[in-house]
Amino acid sequence: MRISAPDSDLVALARFDTGHPASAQNAVIVLYNPSDRPVPVDAGTLIARTGGMLGAFVDRTPEAEPIAFHPGSAIDLLPGELRILSAGPAQVAQLPERDTPTGEGRVVIEAVSPELDGGRSAVKRVVGESLRVEADIFTDGHEILDAAILSRVAGTEAWREDPMVFVDNDRWAGQFPLERNARYEFTLIAWRDPFSSWVRDTLKKRAAGVDVRLETIEGVTLVERRLPGPRPALARRGSGSPPWSRRSPPRRPARPPSSSGSCNPRPRAWSAGTPSG
Repeated sequence: MRISAPDSDLVALARFDTGHPASAQNAVIVLYNPSDRPVPVDAGTLIARTGGMLGAFVDRTPEAEPIAFHPGSAIDLLPGELRILSAGPAQVAQLPERDTPTGEGRVVIEAVSPELDGGRSAVKRVVGESLRVEADIFTDGHEILDAAILSRVAGTEAWREDPMVFVDNDRWAGQFPLERNARYEFTLIAWRDPFSSWVRDTLKKRAAGVDVRLETIEGVTLVERRLPGPRPALARRGSGSPPWSRRSPPRRPARPPSSSGSCNPRPRAWSAGTPSG
């Protein structure tokens, strides 16, 4: 089947191992530029037209340097150039285990939107759009916060991380792209940022003419505690290890912390589909 537009200079054909993309386990895409000038390739649109139910497409063109073929990749097909790409079934991974929150250094996430039935029903969108997510995020005290959205196709292992920004009051917002026609899940993470809090407080004191020698030592200690290897002598003056030490970094976890005060406890489900016409 042809998956490029009829009036496009690019010829893109897709073949599946079954009669329908929804039941296919393997697929091949052939790209060809019959024109006399370079042609841009919108990988995201072509992948969406294959149904978006397969794994990543890999360039299998013989005797050619492989190209990256995924939504958002910049590809120009040279005149007369031919590319062959293949994809297998999407890999399914086991869902992460849940742990028990202790409340230490808690960050509260609530009033998440969009959601239906507390995340039990899927919110529907169209492939190619971005899903905007909002939530109320706050903590005890006056620490500076940061937050992010973790999303993935349901059943896969890798999480995509997209930042959230402060909107107003306790409201935060962010978005992430919908790249495949599949069921997705997302969860929110948030954490205290001790270094940014230190910078804010120290600048305020210095602007007011307050002696900041002790604050400077505190800042050096914060940085040295994040350095790999043995802790320098100055950092050993403090007692104990902060909850954000290098053994438990606050950003980019391998998987979202589960059922804790800094993570939305239940991933929200949503589905991305292709336009009906």
